[in-house]
Amino acid sequence: MDTTGRHYLRAAALLLLAATAAGLVIEKESPLLDLNDHLLREVLSGQQNEVVCPAALFNVIAGAHRAANTEIQSLIQRQLGTANPAQLSQAIDQMAAEKSSVKSFFRAYSIPRVRTECSKPQVTSVSKQQLCARLLQLLSPPTGRELDLGAAEAVRQINSDVSAATDGLISDLFTHLDPDSRLVLAAALAFSSPWLPELTISTKQLPFRRPAGEQAVPAVLVSGSMRFLNASDDGLYGVAVPYNDNAFHMEMFFFVAANRSEDVVSKLSRRHYEALAEISPLETQVLLTFPKFSIKSVKHDYRDVALSLGLGPMLEGGLGPNGADKVDQLVHRAVIDVDEKGTRAAGAAGISIIPRAGSDESTPRAVLQLDRPFVASVMHVELGLPLFTAHVVDPLDGAPATRRSPVRF
Repeated sequence: MDTTGRHYLRAAALLLLAATAAGLVIEKESPLLDLNDHLLREVLSGQQNEVVCPAALFNVIAGAHRAANTEIQSLIQRQLGTANPAQLSQAIDQMAAEKSSVKSFFRAYSIPRVRTECSKPQVTSVSKQQLCARLLQLLSPPTGRELDLGAAEAVRQINSDVSAATDGLISDLFTHLDPDSRLVLAAALAFSSPWLPELTISTKQLPFRRPAGEQAVPAVLVSGSMRFLNASDDGLYGVAVPYNDNAFHMEMFFFVAANRSEDVVSKLSRRHYEALAEISPLETQVLLTFPKFSIKSVKHDYRDVALSLGLGPMLEGGLGPNGADKVDQLVHRAVIDVDEKGTRAAGAAGISIIPRAGSDESTPRAVLQLDRPFVASVMHVELGLPLFTAHVVDPLDGAPATRRSPVRF
């Protein structure tokens, strides 16, 4: 990485980005870890497999921030915990541009009328001029594209763009659009990397404790020096398995005591990610057995998540050239596929915006066996960004869409 340009510095597992050449300054604490915490509680706490892409969700909300009036902008900044969401989105895009294992995508689709409204002479107030300046920049190439959002072809076109950006893993981000849609934002992230080294397939199946009862499942083995959180004060363990691209690893969190019946999601928080990041990868020799898994997200409508994040006013107005538009849909899809070769994952999030009057819609040795539900996060090591977080409840309940095509590198 160019040491005179963008520098990614890791400090206490918190985000610190200094970019002298690009002129970027991002606050130290990563809003993505806070968003990941929220998604753990709101989306991943059920008794079924689920996967989310915090980075895609953040990027699409950051896009809405650029299309919002001052009131909604302040709300998004406050609730996401960042004074400038666009800067963190830019950092994610820069990270993807520099790493072949990650692809990032963002697009703003609009009907021509949105640009026309910003060009009218009556846009005279300073706040509206600033909003229109942001909108026109958002809607200009390379991020912007004019599209007849009322036509049936619009959904196919947007989904096709997202599918291309995620190597075909996400092909149905939107199922429909309101005929009155004026603006649609789509963000996506794709990750693919082999392990370092390739893992070994276990000769014995792993007895995994599912909610429906114990079941033998296919498993893999990895041995070597790794970051290992040897039970924090609440008994939660963590381990980080490295990828061939050493900018990333997978962090897995779990209980090991036979008498622990708590849901790992109910205990896991950013402090565990931070504690694991502070541990030297050379400190512990680990022998880890964990199940292969393939998960496709279940939850699609994320408007309730927007409400729980305190972003409810976005659903009522404050967007568009005159602040008279509102969020109609906030949708999300994600998949993750993990086996002995590596990890392949993709996530996408979308927002559709309609007129406010429109329709509503020493080296100690640790021998570990992940034999009960656990949480796994694909992490950027230096930035501490959780790109994907999965709650593995039942490794046998896979995603047929991803299992039809094995992971290839």
